[in-house]
Amino acid sequence: MSVDFFLPLHKATYLAKASQASVDAGTAVTVLTYLHGVKEAMDALAELGEDYGVDLIELTSLKPLDMDTIKESLARTNRLIILDESTKSGGVGATISARVAEEAFDLLDQPVQRYFRAARLVYYPVLRACTFKCKSRHAQAAWNFDWQAVHGGCSGALLYCD
Repeated sequence: MSVDFFLPLHKATYLAKASQASVDAGTAVTVLTYLHGVKEAMDALAELGEDYGVDLIELTSLKPLDMDTIKESLARTNRLIILDESTKSGGVGATISARVAEEAFDLLDQPVQRYFRAARLVYYPVLRACTFKCKSRHAQAAWNFDWQAVHGGCSGALLYCD
């Protein structure tokens, strides 16, 4: 096998890139995710169609975190959603959110939005099936910043998926 077939583990990977039209219209968003969140985000994008201006970035490494790619995308979209497999407190998404606030705050037009796993004990065999399963309506609402559809009018920067 050639080295051309391998991804560098220290670099994040663009899985989708928002169109320049969505960036110019101010509707584009950067979505960061990893592991199972990649499948959920790709499924949601497939269901929603190509009209959504999403820079979907897979974090192939969490340490080191590829802040250069994150900043490059935020410079285009100015909005960030993190799809996180951990819980609200002490999770990967919280750490990424803190790093973005410290190193790229001036690139954000609004608070970082986080989808994370509900903090509850889960029996291991069902862990894969239910701990991080965002419905496409949540992804669509988040990517459109339509909080009415997600919480019936309640707005906030922290969201979780059941």
